[in-house]
Amino acid sequence: MKKYTNITKSKLNTLYWNKQLSASQIGNILGCSANKILLSMHEYNIARRDSITARRLRIRDKKHNKNYCNKCGKEISYNANLCKSCYNKSCGEISGNYIDGRTTKLGICIDCGKYTSAGAEIRGLKRCRSCANRVSGLKRWQDEEYRQKQIQASFDGLNVKQNKIEKRLEKVLCKLFPDEYSFVGDGKLFIAGFVPDFININGQKKIIELFGDYWHNLDSHKITDKNRLKTYKKYGYKTLIVWEHELKDFDSLELKLINYNNS
Repeated sequence: MKKYTNITKSKLNTLYWNKQLSASQIGNILGCSANKILLSMHEYNIARRDSITARRLRIRDKKHNKNYCNKCGKEISYNANLCKSCYNKSCGEISGNYIDGRTTKLGICIDCGKYTSAGAEIRGLKRCRSCANRVSGLKRWQDEEYRQKQIQASFDGLNVKQNKIEKRLEKVLCKLFPDEYSFVGDGKLFIAGFVPDFININGQKKIIELFGDYWHNLDSHKITDKNRLKTYKKYGYKTLIVWEHELKDFDSLELKLINYNNS
């Protein structure tokens, strides 16, 4: 076992308390480790500094013992020789994969054709970040539980309430079929991502949808409404569509609702 004959009590006291050096600094002077210095101080019953004083000295040493990059002179951490930029440039000089510190490995997104990031190409990713987020979002949307949760959160945030024509139709339904149909268009019920307006609550799988004359005549809404009716049919529901202008002719509307309810 190696013995350090030059570690004496008086020398440790002088270096530690008078010169206020740390254990690692004393070890560098005496040619041993910081742990050996701490063990020797314990053997000689030399008191150690409190945490506040030790922290103050560490801050002092950090200010006076700065380290700089060997190439550009930028201030860096103690245990490094080069800053990050100079290190990347030096890697490029060796491997040829960097030009002025920037990688030459750029890929092209398979969806939009834009350049992907260097990290994406190195990791073998084929899409840029925006396209990757879009694809992953579409995959998550295929999960019915996730889709229902997102739609419910959207409805909760919007605080959807009945509009005027929905209230008018609800009064008609309450008059013709009391306690048979309930308004669920505020997000109380979801069927594969779609929210019906009124649904039968007496065991019959019947839905009544109220379509506004303007919005549901748009081409974009026509496609959505077609998918809506297909989805309801897939889950075993019969659907009746009531148009906004039909509310003006109560007799015709009453006959239409009665025939649908008795079917």
